[in-house]
Amino acid sequence: MNKKLGQNFLLDKNIVNKELKAANVSKTDVILEIGGGKGMLTEALLKKAKKAICIEIDKELVLHLKSRFSDEIKSKKLELIEGDCLKAEIPFFDKCISNIPYSISSPLIFHLLKFKKPLCLMMQKEFAERLFAKKGERSYSALSAVCSIYFAVKIRFIVSKNVFRPKPKVDSAFVELLPKEKLFVKKQDEKEFVEFLHKIFCHKKQNMRKNIHLTGICSKERLEKIQEEFDLSRKVYQFTAEEIYEIYKKL
Repeated sequence: MNKKLGQNFLLDKNIVNKELKAANVSKTDVILEIGGGKGMLTEALLKKAKKAICIEIDKELVLHLKSRFSDEIKSKKLELIEGDCLKAEIPFFDKCISNIPYSISSPLIFHLLKFKKPLCLMMQKEFAERLFAKKGERSYSALSAVCSIYFAVKIRFIVSKNVFRPKPKVDSAFVELLPKEKLFVKKQDEKEFVEFLHKIFCHKKQNMRKNIHLTGICSKERLEKIQEEFDLSRKVYQFTAEEIYEIYKKL
């Protein structure tokens, strides 16, 4: 096991069964699993789903998974991909169910946005709470804002740190992120608006006017004009994503 990869292995099969029940896995589902680890969740997915796609970066664990699930790989019920999930080409899937490496939680969620599929992920409890933080709250961030655009987020259950090895410092949460059918952001604006959110939330406690100016996205004169319509003296974290988008459209 590579400690640098932030791996914490779930030991309790009862928790795995609870995950599958919460994720409502069916026999027609193609499930994506990020970080197969030692295969506890993978084994359960293979029993419940039509097919599992597992992406694992750790070479030793890949060898372990190949040995443990050799028959399933031969029958193509399991597709095992060795590599970085943030760089690998991900095949079609219906939903993602994973006990994700905590070290890549944020970039992974941003990476999976484009697929617009249900995500059911085990993650650190404190991180999970950031996903649905509201404007004005201390934990409200670019991640919170982006998730509010794309997902309905719900913590399904809390998991004790005692059922993982190595034992993490905090408890975990199994979180369901269901894609919203209608977005208030236009399709052609999605990529650039998400990038814009990242930029302005770098200094979320500064006022909106200063942060927009720092992005260089519009002239000082244009900013003065927008100021007449919106109160840009408020701090960035005091705006909802939808309010920020209304400002963005004027830039």
